[in-house]
Amino acid sequence: MFNQTTLALDAALAGQGVALACRAFVAADLKAGRLVQVTNTTALIEPDYFLVRKRSSSPRKAADAAWDWCAKRLGPA
Repeated sequence: MFNQTTLALDAALAGQGVALACRAFVAADLKAGRLVQVTNTTALIEPDYFLVRKRSSSPRKAADAAWDWCAKRLGPA
């Protein structure tokens, strides 16, 4: 088990097992034959995203504006 997709994909490419990954991450490797899809079953899973930034005590207008924009559009509906 890996906590990063790239590590899991590297292991699969090295022949060390299978990886569960987003198709966008493996499309080129599938097309080139470096990886194979092991089942015809696919699933669409809503991803979870976390909006994070460095803690700062000094105001940063541009960062705050970007944060507010993301929070407004990506927050709970």
